[in-house]
Amino acid sequence: MKKRNSFRPWKQGDLDTFCGQTSICTALRLCAGVKVLGQRQSEELYAAIAEHLLVSGHLRSIIRGGIHDSQYWFALRFAINFMARRHGIQIKASRPFLRKNDLSLRNLVADLRVFLSEPRRAAVISYQTFDHAHYTVVRDLSARSLFLADSSDRSMLHLKACTVGEREPSKAYRYVIAVPSTVFVSMIEG
Repeated sequence: MKKRNSFRPWKQGDLDTFCGQTSICTALRLCAGVKVLGQRQSEELYAAIAEHLLVSGHLRSIIRGGIHDSQYWFALRFAINFMARRHGIQIKASRPFLRKNDLSLRNLVADLRVFLSEPRRAAVISYQTFDHAHYTVVRDLSARSLFLADSSDRSMLHLKACTVGEREPSKAYRYVIAVPSTVFVSMIEG
């Protein structure tokens, strides 16, 4: 396992429904690096995403009920284009499991491990708990845990408490990862 750096993700505070936008900024900061995408540039990006969602008519529903997968992808594509136009930074995003509802947790973790083994990469996952759904950024993993750059106070998800698929959280599995929502984000070098 590679050493985790001292990167500090933004905290969303009481803005529960803004985990999607916050995770987009966090993933892009991890990929571009905080020296390239510093505090001012990150704030500018966050504001641009919020304005884009407002102008497009998505912000109201996000405030009421959180961001959905199609809105997340819409906001992420905007953010990637914004980074290219404003900062000349090329970012690539993909949804490798979009049509793979039957992927096991073991296979998801194996694919995350391979993807995150390269520098300037981040993976965004969505998971459901007993009381809410949440987008977060996976920046590293071990045999037992996913290490997060999260906008809440959660720093890791223990894999033994996770499952995948279309089921409800339970005593055995408190976190249900929505596999099709997983997004791989990486910096395009050169």
